[in-house]
Amino acid sequence: MPPPRDYQELAANLNLFPQETVLLKQALIHRSYSHETGEKSNERLEFLGDSVLSLVISDYLYKKFRRRSEGELSKTRAFLVSAATLARVAARLDLGEYIFLGTGEEKTGGRKKEALVADAMEALIAAVYLQCGWEKVKDFIINNWTPEIEKLLIRGREPLDPKTKLQELLQSKGKTPHYTLFRVEGPDHDRLYTVNVYYREKIAGTGKGRSKRSGTRSRQGSFTIPAEYFVVMKEFSGSCVIIRKDRKTPGDNCSKEQGGGRQIGGTKSFSKIQS
Repeated sequence: MPPPRDYQELAANLNLFPQETVLLKQALIHRSYSHETGEKSNERLEFLGDSVLSLVISDYLYKKFRRRSEGELSKTRAFLVSAATLARVAARLDLGEYIFLGTGEEKTGGRKKEALVADAMEALIAAVYLQCGWEKVKDFIINNWTPEIEKLLIRGREPLDPKTKLQELLQSKGKTPHYTLFRVEGPDHDRLYTVNVYYREKIAGTGKGRSKRSGTRSRQGSFTIPAEYFVVMKEFSGSCVIIRKDRKTPGDNCSKEQGGGRQIGGTKSFSKIQS
């Protein structure tokens, strides 16, 4: 169904597109709307925009932070190109108000879904690149990402997501966790993924999210760190918080799921996700 606001208004605000531009409209067409109308979705543009954003941010960080190591630059870039950052930038442009959604996606609040809006932001970046070229898209990205970059300069480092905090904690103990997709629920336009995290071949806990990546970075769910820490991933000023020392044994938080997957709807669905 048509968005609440006419995308021509967005074109005027950006001042980068001609009044009748196919590219801008396509960047705003979610696949749910495409399925209903037959118009091209923004998925190919999203693919291109992801790479354009990564290159622009990498180039900027390489030149701006000359004393930072490769590892530090990689973490900073990961924060700046994350879905959460993309969604915040999109919110400043009111991008969600211009997205074309299918009826079902509209009813389930698609305009406020972080992953959906972030994908549209990547598609918009691709549209700017194709319409205006490299120099213009660089200016567009840096101008819109400046508030996010300034936050990093004030903090002195990037805020780590819960998954990264958990990985650093466990790696300090000598072992890297790995992740397994345990369950997929919901229709195509509104998936919910459940991901198990394993530590030393034992289930340490679960996370849920609207994408596989967000499932591994969930701020909800309990994670048992064998014989040493009990960690709860939860929303607490954006942090992964060590609640207390605990002498829980490796199996304390495990259930029948420990075998690697549960029989659901006649199928057993799981696959390893890169840590």
